[in-house]
Amino acid sequence: MNCLDSFVAAEIDGSNHIYHWRNGNEEAVCEISRSGNLGWFLSSALGPQNAELHQDVLATIAAEFRTAGIYDIKIVETYDDFYHAIGRRDRGGVNDNGDFTARNRRRRLP
Repeated sequence: MNCLDSFVAAEIDGSNHIYHWRNGNEEAVCEISRSGNLGWFLSSALGPQNAELHQDVLATIAAEFRTAGIYDIKIVETYDDFYHAIGRRDRGGVNDNGDFTARNRRRRLP
């Protein structure tokens, strides 16, 4: 059984995508995952047979995905840590003073 078999359901529902990355003799399988409405993030990159990649190869892969607006999943994990440390706010948002903002304007339109 190929380890990619476990990704089929997530690929079909659109929450994950798998990419084959190749640069010279280096290659990797890269998984990007959707995190709610925050967007797409690089969640893993592994070499052949799930081998760990050298740091310089990981840095190259991350840089190439960043050019497409896909950042490392650690950003979301940090956000998630802050959210759970602070807890849910009773008010609608940081700038929730009752005024229309670019962010909440769409929510208030009928």
